Amino acid sequence: MKTLAGVTLLAVLLLPLTAYNSVEASTWMQTHSEAVNLKQQGDWAEALRAARLSLKKAEQSFGRNSLNASKSHILLGELYAQRGKYPSAEIHFLKGIRIRNELFGPNHVSAIKPLTSLAESYANQGKLELAHEFFGRALHDGQDADDPRTAGALLGLAALKAREGKHEDSVALFTKAFRLCDNSRKYGDSLCLVAVRSLVGRSAAYMAQGEFWRAASSYEKALELLESKKRADGLLMYSVLKGLGDAYQSAGSATLASNYYRRAIAARASESDPMVVMVSSYPNMQTAK
Repeated sequence: MKTLAGVTLLAVLLLPLTAYNSVEASTWMQTHSEAVNLKQQGDWAEALRAARLSLKKAEQSFGRNSLNASKSHILLGELYAQRGKYPSAEIHFLKGIRIRNELFGPNHVSAIKPLTSLAESYANQGKLELAHEFFGRALHDGQDADDPRTAGALLGLAALKAREGKHEDSVALFTKAFRLCDNSRKYGDSLCLVAVRSLVGRSAAYMAQGEFWRAASSYEKALELLESKKRADGLLMYSVLKGLGDAYQSAGSATLASNYYRRAIAARASESDPMVVMVSSYPNMQTAK
C-alpha cells in the first residue's frame, strides 16, 4: 500500500511540471508560427518582433542550446537577410547551425537549409569564397547526391559559376538542381520555386553562350511550371515571359518574340505585390538584345 501511495504521490507531484512544459512548448510554437506567417505575408517588422519573442521564449523554456532556439535563430537570420541586414543575419545563422551541430553532430541534414541561406547572404555581399564554402558544406551535409534538400545549394553554386563566366559548369549545376526538384516526391511550393529559378538560370546561361533555342526551351519549361501553380507571382512570370521574348528574338523568330513580350507587359502590369521573389540575380548573364 505504501509503495502504491508513493507512486500516486509522485505522479501527482510531476503532473503540474508536465503540464507546465506542455504549455511552454505550446506558447513558443504559437509565437514562432505567428512569426512565420507574418514573414509569408510580407509584414517584416511584425515578423521580426514575433521572431525575437519566440527566441526569448525558446531560451527561457528550453535552453539557449535547444532545437527550438535554433529554429528561432534561423528564422531571425532569414528575416535580417531579407532586408539586407547581413551582419545580423550571419550571427543568427551561425548560432542556429552551431546548435544543430551540437545536438545532432556535424554534417547533419538539418543544417542544409541554414547553411544554404548563409551562403546566399555571403553571395549577395560579394563574399564569393565564403559563399562557395558554405554552399559546399550544405551539399556535404546532404551526403546523398539525390537529396532534394540540396537543390538550393546547387542553385546557388550554379549562380556563382555563372557570375564567374563558367557557363558550361553553371548549366550542369542548374540542370541537376532542377532534376532534384522535379524527381522529388515532396514537390512543394518551395521546391517548385527552386526548380523555376534553376530553369531561368540555365536559360540565361544558354543565352550567354548564344544557344538561343535551348534557352527558349528551358524558359518554356519554367513557364509551364509557373502556370501550373494556383498563384504565380507577377514579377517572376514577367521575368520568364521577357526571357522567352529575348530568346526567340535572338533566335530570329520575331513573331513568337512579339507574343511573349506582350504577355510580359501584361504580367508586369498586373503585379501589385512588391514583396515577391526576383529571379534576376545573375548580373553577368545579360540576355541578348
